Amino acid sequence: MEPRMVTYFRRTLLVWLWLCAAGIAGEINLREASQVDHAVVRLGDVAEIYGLDEQARERLLAVELLPSPASGKAKKLTVREVQDAIARSAPEFASWTFGGSSETTVTRAAASEPRKPKAPRSASLSSVAQDRVRERMDAAILSYVRERLGDETWDIEAELNEEQLSSLSSGQKVNVTGGRYLDAERVQFRVEVGDEASQEIWKVTARVSLPPMIVVARRELSRGELISEQDVELVRPEAVKGLLKPLESLDEVVGKETTRAIAEGQPITEPSLRPVMLVQRGQVVTVYSRCGGVQIRITGRAKENGAHGDLVPVESLTSRETFHARVSGPQEVEIYAGSPMTPAVDAAPRDPSPWLAARRGTQKASAQANSKTRSAK
Repeated sequence: MEPRMVTYFRRTLLVWLWLCAAGIAGEINLREASQVDHAVVRLGDVAEIYGLDEQARERLLAVELLPSPASGKAKKLTVREVQDAIARSAPEFASWTFGGSSETTVTRAAASEPRKPKAPRSASLSSVAQDRVRERMDAAILSYVRERLGDETWDIEAELNEEQLSSLSSGQKVNVTGGRYLDAERVQFRVEVGDEASQEIWKVTARVSLPPMIVVARRELSRGELISEQDVELVRPEAVKGLLKPLESLDEVVGKETTRAIAEGQPITEPSLRPVMLVQRGQVVTVYSRCGGVQIRITGRAKENGAHGDLVPVESLTSRETFHARVSGPQEVEIYAGSPMTPAVDAAPRDPSPWLAARRGTQKASAQANSKTRSAK
């Protein structure tokens, strides 16, 4: 299977698994407590919604639930009451899954009540500290994804801004919920940071994907061994160690020859393979010469090793002439009589310069004079 088709299939399967997992598609998470500053309580005031496009999501967030309580007062709102309100205003969403709290407490902010100032953030973090914060967030998302989609070797890469990095640097508790796809690999999660007294709700986007499968040996392979389909398999590694990248396609491995011994389960890299040598140095080979519909066959001796398509020097067994031919099969090479050849030295064009012509005439006259002198003696 071509690498592009493998990537497309992996992404399609990932999206299908994610949408089929419980709670991912069509999920409404009810908060434990909510505060409003307007006359009517809407669904967006008390819940988080996942699994919709923006237009449908805005419509669902605007569903009216009940009148707001008086200033400084509170009202209880259960999941059942929320479901009834959705069934009246947007019945197509009434069967969605509910998560989070079983009820929410809605309060009306007093007119004079000031907003709580946010905790001061540190100006900047070192690169080491930022890496640690990202590792914490990646680990929290990975744990949540594995609970929903299985204990696979997921690649997680969260996208955090400077404010989020600074906030997490003090070690607050992190709880990941929800999740909706933005594209083939990017997923947006709902992240609760801190305790109940000073909790923040974030929307964190992360890349969630499976690492590519690599080719490993199913058994111990010796140096110079020809690899077949039964000798190798594709696996998804926990982590790839080493500087050389393992091969990711069976087509790149099957039919080639090992250049060194390979242990069972060891990833196979490009330097550990070579094409099969169809012609060996010193071996007698059949040479085919083709020109149009005519084919001539002679024998020669290869002077170098060669794989299919390699150009190797061959010595004729009759004339001892050496020429180059292309490897076409086991102990077979071929040349084309119609191909351009390098002209011989005698056939090279003469330099037409007057100086060279005069010099050649002088040399010819001198040779004739010397010949006459030798004859007279």
